Amino acid sequence: MSIEALAGKWVIDGQGDPDTFMAAIGMGWLKRKAIGVALSLGFGSAGYDITVTKGDDGTYKVTISDGKKENVIVTDGSEFTYVGPSGDSLSTAKVEGNKLVMTSMNDDPAVQVFTERWVDADGIYVTRLHCPDAGGAEWVRTCKRK
Repeated sequence: MSIEALAGKWVIDGQGDPDTFMAAIGMGWLKRKAIGVALSLGFGSAGYDITVTKGDDGTYKVTISDGKKENVIVTDGSEFTYVGPSGDSLSTAKVEGNKLVMTSMNDDPAVQVFTERWVDADGIYVTRLHCPDAGGAEWVRTCKRK
C-alpha cells in the first residue's frame, strides 16, 4: 500500500495513553490535563477527512481535516506549521515506504517528535508518535473507515 491509502473519512477507534507520552516529552502538567479533559469530553473524536494528491514531481500533498482545523502536509521536505492538540509546531514531512513521516520540534528544541501515519494490512489508519529523545516514548492512535 502507498500513502494514498490514507485518503478517506476516518473515525477514532483507539486513543492509547497520550498523557504518558506528553509527560515524557516534557509537556507541562497543566497543558496535559487540559488536553486530557478535552479528549474525555469528546474533542478530537469526530474523526478525520483526509485527501492525498500526488504531484508530477512524485511528492504528495496530504490534507487532514478534523472539522475544526485543517493541516496541509507536503512531502517535499519543506518546513510548515502543523497545528496539533498541544499547539503549533514547526515540521517537515517525507514518505518512507507506505508511511507519511513527519518530524516536529517540541517546545524544547532539543526534543524532536516523529509522527508516522499509515494504513495497515487490516485497513486500520494508524498514527504513531514517538520520541527517541525522551526514552523512546510513544503514543498510538487508531482509526477505522467511516
